[in-house]
Amino acid sequence: MLPQTERFNVEVEASNEAEIFELQMEQRTARLVRYGIFAAAILLEILFLVFVIISHGNFFQV
Repeated sequence: MLPQTERFNVEVEASNEAEIFELQMEQRTARLVRYGIFAAAILLEILFLVFVIISHGNFFQV
């Protein structure tokens, strides 16, 4: 059995590690969401450009 203060220190350390892990996961999720939105914006822009090029069919007429 650990002394009272040592047991308390171990519990605090464990909860701190859990909080650190939770914060890291939140940061990772936020980063993924940010990259996802960025990628979606780029894809939408590419699709828009393709649509504009196709709708002005002059490019494909020989």
